[in-house]
Amino acid sequence: MRIDNFRSEACKRMLLYPKSVRDVQCQRLKVNINPTEGERFFKCSSFSNCRLCSNFSTSRCRRCGNLMKEEIYDESQVKAAEDNMQNGVFVSGGASTTFIITDDMEVSVKSTGLVLERLKSLGFADVSKLEERVVGIGSKEFCLDLDLPGVTKSYETIRPCMESKKDEVEPEKVLLLTINAVVRKKDMKILFVDCGDDFVELLLSFLAVPLESVWEISGNSITLGCLANLFRSFKGLRVNQETKDSKVGVVLPCFYSFKVELPGIITLQPLVYYRYVYSSFNRPAPIYALTRDSNKIPYFRNDKLVPVTLVDPKSHGNDLCSGFLKKETKFTVSDDLVITPMSSCLLAEEVAD
Repeated sequence: MRIDNFRSEACKRMLLYPKSVRDVQCQRLKVNINPTEGERFFKCSSFSNCRLCSNFSTSRCRRCGNLMKEEIYDESQVKAAEDNMQNGVFVSGGASTTFIITDDMEVSVKSTGLVLERLKSLGFADVSKLEERVVGIGSKEFCLDLDLPGVTKSYETIRPCMESKKDEVEPEKVLLLTINAVVRKKDMKILFVDCGDDFVELLLSFLAVPLESVWEISGNSITLGCLANLFRSFKGLRVNQETKDSKVGVVLPCFYSFKVELPGIITLQPLVYYRYVYSSFNRPAPIYALTRDSNKIPYFRNDKLVPVTLVDPKSHGNDLCSGFLKKETKFTVSDDLVITPMSSCLLAEEVAD
């Protein structure tokens, strides 16, 4: 899909590199197999008057019209990176706690009885025939060794996620999407569909929703193999209080609002940030910085905290907007979920194949 199919340049980047509400915690993991950069903020050249900022340097200020390409120092990101990691990130216990991980990714807190039980179930009653080895595992080795399940990329895979139980969705909130499907007569196999931006928005929402949440929305009907065992194991582990107190359901970062999305998704509201003048030994020249602490005391006597507004990167000057794609755009979606803008030439190629 081309950039001009999206509302803005940031829309495509948000989907290719989706954010998570747990990005800050993931940055503290000792082995991070999917490292992401922290949240960044950008301002326009008239920030002192406009008081708007964005997470993307491609956004334009809706007040002065200039690009918001000048990065702003954010103290909350620095503090998050410096948090104490002694008690773990998602699972508590620290270095004193050890775990057992089976070949099919079941995770349990280690105990002598559990070790013997696991070995016996695998047919190794005589432990003298076994040896213990110390193996170093990094992000590269983890990705190579992890047996990712072969999830079929077809409409049959995502169908359970689109279907909601009758007692979970109010009738007035049910939205029906209309698509034109080209079906092979002999076996009724869907070859491709032509559809509007609303159906494609629904498909794109799978890029932003965590895999575990997709599995739960489907009622555990999608086959995930060993990853399903990992999800179940994590629920049974003694996790940090912060994780225990997290909201139940699918929670996406702010501005990840789709025109049509999976049921049960909650999109966070933008946090309130305050602007102040910052200076330090490493940054002797005063600059603007952001904080979420409304009680913060400014560094300079004549300075004060000023609330700023976080701009929706999907919009072109509007306050908030739902959806990543331009309206009234037609697409062709193949059986293996390849999405392309509709054209007569493409339609002929699909039928020929």
